Amino acid sequence: MWQMIVVVPVVLVATLYVAWTLLPGALRLRLATRFAEHAGRPGRPAWLASLAGRIERRARTRAGVCGDCGGGTPPPPGRGRTRR
Repeated sequence: MWQMIVVVPVVLVATLYVAWTLLPGALRLRLATRFAEHAGRPGRPAWLASLAGRIERRARTRAGVCGDCGGGTPPPPGRGRTRR
């Protein structure tokens, strides 16, 4: 019984890590940004906001976004791609 209590969370975390790693960079960055927005709302625990910030910074770095310029910021809501 105790083996299942230990093994199931380990397998779950490993599966989530592999799924996160295999996601395309743009989708990973979008999900990390949404998670950081959600975790930064008032009333959320400080550790959750800290974790979300680290995840977002890592996603930006892996996507090739340095954060020093506006190149990594998502477009404002309601603005899609324009045709040329």
